[in-house]
Amino acid sequence: MLRASAAPNANALKDAVLPSLIWMIGPVAFRFAALFPFLSFFGNWHDAVAACSLVLLVSLPQDLFIATQAVLLVLAARAVLARFWPKRAGLCLGLWATALFAALHLYLLADFLLFQKTGVRMNPAFLEFLPGARAFVTSAMELAPSTLTIGLAAIVVSLVGVFSVVRRTRLSGARPSQVAMLMAATGLLSVLARHSLPAIIGYPVENLLLSQELRLVEGLVDSGPHMSAEDEAAALRMLAPRAEDYEYVSADYPLLKHTRGFSGQKQFEIDVRPGERPHVVLLFMESFRAADVGVLGGKHGASPEFDRLSKEGVLFANFYSCGVQTTRAVTASLFGILPCFSEKSAAGGRPRLPLIGIADLLNGHGYTSAYISATSLDFEHKGEFFANHGYAEVIGQDDVAAAIPDAEPTPWGYHDEYLFQYVADWLRDKDCRQQPAFLTVFTVSNHHPFQTPDSHHGPDFPNAANPTHASFLRTFHYSDHCLGQFLKALRKTGLDRRTVLFVLGDHGISMGEHDGNLLSFNRLYGENVHVPLLVLAPGRIKKPAVIRDVASQVDLLPTVMDVLGLTGRNHSIGTSLMRHVPDRTAFSNNPFGLQFLALRQGRYNYIYTVRSHAPALFDVAADPGEYLDVTAAHLDVVEPYHAAVTAANRLFLRLYINGRFVGP
Repeated sequence: MLRASAAPNANALKDAVLPSLIWMIGPVAFRFAALFPFLSFFGNWHDAVAACSLVLLVSLPQDLFIATQAVLLVLAARAVLARFWPKRAGLCLGLWATALFAALHLYLLADFLLFQKTGVRMNPAFLEFLPGARAFVTSAMELAPSTLTIGLAAIVVSLVGVFSVVRRTRLSGARPSQVAMLMAATGLLSVLARHSLPAIIGYPVENLLLSQELRLVEGLVDSGPHMSAEDEAAALRMLAPRAEDYEYVSADYPLLKHTRGFSGQKQFEIDVRPGERPHVVLLFMESFRAADVGVLGGKHGASPEFDRLSKEGVLFANFYSCGVQTTRAVTASLFGILPCFSEKSAAGGRPRLPLIGIADLLNGHGYTSAYISATSLDFEHKGEFFANHGYAEVIGQDDVAAAIPDAEPTPWGYHDEYLFQYVADWLRDKDCRQQPAFLTVFTVSNHHPFQTPDSHHGPDFPNAANPTHASFLRTFHYSDHCLGQFLKALRKTGLDRRTVLFVLGDHGISMGEHDGNLLSFNRLYGENVHVPLLVLAPGRIKKPAVIRDVASQVDLLPTVMDVLGLTGRNHSIGTSLMRHVPDRTAFSNNPFGLQFLALRQGRYNYIYTVRSHAPALFDVAADPGEYLDVTAAHLDVVEPYHAAVTAANRLFLRLYINGRFVGP
């Protein structure tokens, strides 16, 4: 009797555990592959083995917890199939288990590939980027072809195993109650053990699916950042624009104000007569980081055109992007607000959020506004977003290809020379019609995988820091060349003298400067957010200048208003760059990876790592590369900086969640 009863129990255990073990092969393999680069931080192999053992002890219950959830889903399908389709139950159950396994493990493989090269783990919010999946695949193949191949092969082998086991056994011995008890036990153990690892280790090795389940639960019970009325008022005072005459107009929308004008000492002059309406162009150069701009200290000669043009305009040497993605440059630069601290697309994730931007202000003064890029308008819902925010024309890669049939493509759209050709023709057409235009232009050639057209023969940059940096410098040089050709085209028709042009980087990019981060979204060091800004207006700028005050993208909206002498409603927290204001600040945020908030002011850059609660302060004047953390020596600086970044972040989270920028 004992043997007879033991056999079913053994079969039940085997039927439940065997698929779970097969299920866990992928997560365990990906985890140790992700952990491998960190082993070099340990002084000896004993410490490395101890760290790996700790990771296993903490993470295996997480893997088993997710595996038991999958087994329960298969058992639920077994019950349905046994009732409605018993003759095909084995085959269908095997196919269902295999499909479930494939979907989740491909997601985990995408996570591993993403983390391996960007330091960021996968998030469901990234699925909104699927319209640009082809470009992402191209970059993935460029980054890690061997890893991708091995990962796919391992998944295929595991799929065969899962299908075979489930189809043959139908998990006939597994009891849902036993699996549920195992899931509950491993779930409790997982949650408790998850907090035993420091965030810097836990983030790369925790089971992604478990962490996302927990974040989903936290999101359901969390009503958002809490902030008293006094704290909100203090944050508003801290972020208040300066050198501007304005009044707030609504208690429901705390940033909404009516700007009557600007005052204070001017740092530069742009001659725009009252009532005159020159064309205004905001030109965002993809990944055009300050570190490789010659006039800002770049040593590789990658920006000869920009360097030459800088002598004709007003160059801002300490200008910062407010985030690490193009979409975050959109919200900061065009609307004067910090990007939302969320992994969703800062603009495309909220394509209908009511906002007042530069386009709205200029449209009210007789301008027509257009967004032009040589990329897909479906990606990040760009077409919908710009059409909803004051842009009469939203032009993408299909329009450029139709106008220039021989345009040479990149994985992300079409190369910059064709974009600039299209922009010059478009602007010339509007000028001939005496229609003042506001243009927002984004280049794309300087995006990974860093490919130049066959016709361009630039330097090879043999002294670059690494092969990826060399490829980056080649496309950087190409984009710079295209910028020079664009300005020549405007000069030929005299358009340059009827245009105020702002040339800036949308964001920076890491090239291995810190902790081996290459193309990484991690941190908010200078290489991530320090970008050039150059204002060009031939015949209008009385004296070219280099301005070294700290500034950021939120300052662009009030600057455009100041240059053109505009008044009106807006919700910008920026301060006009035309005015000299002491102790300017530049806020940045990065919701990816361990999540970061930053404040650049005076000689310091303060970076706060949210998930690990770790502050870091860098004296940029003495340490431009930001390698020496001086937090301990300057707690008097750290405390107010920390209060500022956290207050600004809480305020903007509340404004985004509640849609409190402006009414519909």
